Amino acid sequence: MTNKSAGMTSTNRTRAATLGTLLIIFFLGMGLRLYQLDVDSLWLDEIVTATKAQLGLLSIPRIVAQTDTFPPLLYMLTQLFTRYSGDSDFVVRLPAALLGSLSILLIYGVGSMLWTRVEGLAGAFLLSVNPWHIRYSQEARWYAPMVFLSLLSLLFLLKALQGNSRGPWVAFALVTSLALYNHYFAFLILPAQVLYAAWVIWKDWASTRRGPTEATHEDKVFPRSLGQPATGGPSDQLVQGHVSHPRSMPNARVLASYLIGSLVLVALCYMPWLPMMHQQLFGPIIHFQGVRAEVEQGIELSLRLYQDMLIAYSGVSGAALLLLLILFLLGLARCKPRQLLLFGLWFAMPFLFISLAQTSRWVHPRYGIHILPIHLLLVARGIDTIGHYLGRYGPGRIAHHMRSLAGMTSLVILVGILQMPSLRDYYFEQKEDWRAAAGYLADHLQPGDAILAESLEFRTASHDNRVPTCLRYYLNAYGMESVPILRVRLGLWHELQQLQGWNGQLWGVIYSPDALAASENAQRADFYQISVIGLREPSGRAMQDTELLLKALLDILPRGDAHFDVHLTLADIGVQTGQLVEAETQLQMASAVQPDDSRASRSLDRLQLRRQQLSQALEGMRHPLWRDIGAVMALLGHDLSQEAKGSNNTLQLTLWWQVLQDTDTDYTSFIHVVGQDNRVWAQADIRLQQGERPTSTWKVGEIVRQQCQVVLPADMPSGEYSIMVGAYYWETGERLPVWDEFGQRVANDAILLGSRSVDH
Repeated sequence: MTNKSAGMTSTNRTRAATLGTLLIIFFLGMGLRLYQLDVDSLWLDEIVTATKAQLGLLSIPRIVAQTDTFPPLLYMLTQLFTRYSGDSDFVVRLPAALLGSLSILLIYGVGSMLWTRVEGLAGAFLLSVNPWHIRYSQEARWYAPMVFLSLLSLLFLLKALQGNSRGPWVAFALVTSLALYNHYFAFLILPAQVLYAAWVIWKDWASTRRGPTEATHEDKVFPRSLGQPATGGPSDQLVQGHVSHPRSMPNARVLASYLIGSLVLVALCYMPWLPMMHQQLFGPIIHFQGVRAEVEQGIELSLRLYQDMLIAYSGVSGAALLLLLILFLLGLARCKPRQLLLFGLWFAMPFLFISLAQTSRWVHPRYGIHILPIHLLLVARGIDTIGHYLGRYGPGRIAHHMRSLAGMTSLVILVGILQMPSLRDYYFEQKEDWRAAAGYLADHLQPGDAILAESLEFRTASHDNRVPTCLRYYLNAYGMESVPILRVRLGLWHELQQLQGWNGQLWGVIYSPDALAASENAQRADFYQISVIGLREPSGRAMQDTELLLKALLDILPRGDAHFDVHLTLADIGVQTGQLVEAETQLQMASAVQPDDSRASRSLDRLQLRRQQLSQALEGMRHPLWRDIGAVMALLGHDLSQEAKGSNNTLQLTLWWQVLQDTDTDYTSFIHVVGQDNRVWAQADIRLQQGERPTSTWKVGEIVRQQCQVVLPADMPSGEYSIMVGAYYWETGERLPVWDEFGQRVANDAILLGSRSVDH
């Protein structure tokens, strides 16, 4: 066999071994990302993704521009998956899992282009078992696509700078455009890439101008374009022929024109979204406020973000974190100036943005997740440095490149093992379990029931519509689209009155990371961070059940501002239903919880106005009374002060009614004069109306004054008689149910106004 044939055979074997190793790493990483992919329920942000993915493909950009803080690519990609594979939790998360897995191949490509296949394989393994990347590869958000697109864009840029081909530049422009449509932080990656490419092109042009005899020190040490290591180094001895030579040396002017052309192409591709981006950034959705005035505070935020990212990306702590930091610094030390520039720009842009931008919204390691693969590649480069040292100076009689390979492999596996506890902890973590909570409700809800939603997290400037958004998504999956979901807030009573077919059975749902207390009147079913509250003995009456559930929430919710909205809602109900003393008490409690909140003072003003209106409407009412009649109306009081005397007496009676709920039925009131023998000696049936308007036209909260006359018969014996009042539907004769102040149904559904004596 000739030397040439032997070299080709060795190269082929090396490539086959590399490919086999890469495939093992890839399938390992994919398995870790698909494992337990749908065990946890979707959480809020993922539900937002799934909900918007249900829109039409062409409708997504328009709606996202008005309601979201990110561009539409993720929602459109999810829509394509769910359209053909269903909208299960597994399918919703599948795009992120697949793109996260493919990123393993891309980090290998970037590592082998920057250095050798050894660093590429090491970086691929580190990414495949990285708990942080696995976490966000199992989340239906933009994080995994961001890593994938940033790596693919960088890969095409490195390829484009190696030769005079136009194709990689076009691919770079298209992938970069997709990254910009995925998340606005791609605008932090693009300047780093452009500045790096411009510097490389300028250096190549300057080197050409100087001539081969005046090459820079970097070009002498690393003569291959784009910092490809010279042959003969320790890594090259391990893997021969890792990068093929370009067909022709790149021309600086051609590369410059291609760079400018690719930027023009990016601008053209992104131009349709620019108005939408402006609407999101500078409108009410994100409300970007420009440059920070206190730069020192911004630098402090940036340093804190870097520290958090280092801990999060490493997945370890203590001595293990120190080891990874040393490997990272060793990797930096072995980088060429061009690579240092690329990595420096890649790392610096997010920190520069946090330092200068007047916002703290994005100060979280997940927003800089595109830095993670570069961080791992530098750790891999540091591992290669240790492996090279062991190969040259380590003990043993085997060849030094074998010692180097063994040392590197051991270090890579060690780093992977160090991350196993974090990976195990991640798999044991649980997300807010909306799926189970909705399933519990689906088993217990009856037709006409309603849900009262409360979230404690929105008080810390988080999502203020979390419970309705998440519950609606899973209730729809259970076929319960018509179940109303209301929130504890001002106007709740009016919203309840607008519900069609509501029978007064309310279920409370609370999202709270904190522990909740118990209540005597309510029972609680707990899921992770979610509690479903139901009354132990619901009456089915709108007002009473609503008040009971709200007061149960006061027992269950933690003290503090969590009580404010409940007190305010109870006060609003009191104002609407005429329970002014109760309303004033609740307002005082609300003000005690949040003294500076203007909503309590405005409600107090409405209470005063309502008191004046009620005072005028109730003028002449000598006997206040509150009786709930069929949850439709309430009898507020009456005037029955005149004694009934003589054989032809006429009983004069004035009744005050208040509307509690809209109704389509016209009711009639009855007044019965009942003797001690339970005989009805006199009665009057009078249609309930305000002027010419029957009860079907009355408005919630309206007070109606009714004048009644009952003629007493001449043969009526002297004695004490009870005056009974109620209401019924005249076509069927069915009476509206009446409850007393203790919530017990009254016999015969008739209200006792009092007794009157008849004396002949």
